[in-house]
Formats: sequence, C-alpha cells, structure tokens
Amino acid sequence: MTEGGGPELDPGRLRALLDRQEIQDVLTRYCRAADRCDAELMRSCYHDDAVDNHGMFDGAASAFVPYAQESLRTMICTQHFLTNVAIEVRGDAAVSDAYCLAFHRMPSRGGGLADHWVGLRFVDRMERRDGRWKIARRTIAYEWSRVDPVAREWSLAGYVRGARSGDDISYELLRELGAGR
Repeated sequence: MTEGGGPELDPGRLRALLDRQEIQDVLTRYCRAADRCDAELMRSCYHDDAVDNHGMFDGAASAFVPYAQESLRTMICTQHFLTNVAIEVRGDAAVSDAYCLAFHRMPSRGGGLADHWVGLRFVDRMERRDGRWKIARRTIAYEWSRVDPVAREWSLAGYVRGARSGDDISYELLRELGAGR
C-alpha cells in the first residue's frame, strides 16, 4: 500500500496502460484527420514506411494520405466513430482491432444527397519507434454498408458548423491554447 492507502502502482501495468492510451490516441487522431480533411494530421498517424490496405487502395501509406484526402474532399462531411477497440501490446509492437462506424454525406447520382454508412474495422499493426506509437500496417476489414437518400434536412443556419479544414472550431481553440493538433 502507498502512503495514501491505495495499492502501489506496478510499473509494468502502468507502462501497459500508457501504451494502450497512446495507441488509442493514434486511432482517434486518424479519425479526426479524416473528418477534418487534415493531411498532415493523418500522416502523423503512420510510420514513414507504413502500408495501408483500404480495399480500393493498397500500398504505401505515404501515397494513401493524398489519395484519401482527394476522396474525402468529394464528400460534404464525414464522421468516423470508434467503438470497440481491442489492443494487444508485446514490447514495441502491438495489434489493434478497432471497430468503426463511418458516415459519409455525399451528393447522390440523381441529384440531392445520400448518406453512406459503412461498418468496418481498422486492423493495425502498431509499432513504437523512437518512443512514438504509429501505424506500421493497416488493413480495413469491411463488415457492411448501406446508402440512404436524404429526404430532408433540419436547418443548421445560425449554428456553429464543423469545417473540413483548419477553420474548424477545434483548431481555433487549439491555437488559443498554443497547442498543436
């Protein structure tokens, strides 16, 4: 017991918790990068020699980032929701299996709007290099998808709107804080 009466922190368990949190942060940062169309932030999630298999793209992550950014910019908005995340850490390597619900609002082929929903998993080999966890290899495992026409929208006039750029309110607050992304 520690002086305060609680159990002593086991350094191994503490390291495991920190590793898991740092890996979770990479996953969350990737989703934010996709939704804000932030290529620099997305690049920060991958090691320089990482590979990414998104199905329609299979190759170097350095080539995937501009490919993804071009694709994302064709959409009106996106939101990526992480749900169940399993992480197994072995030294400086880890496997994460993160469930994701991806929403994409897009112009529909016949005019109007359509909501594209995809249930998928980010299955990643993560590696800690130079003290930083990043994706070394990513494979997207697709589970299901659907497309729903948008019959009508509720007006968001007068509300703060998210931006798919550095003009988003979150970047403004980070700049005030003097923090990076």
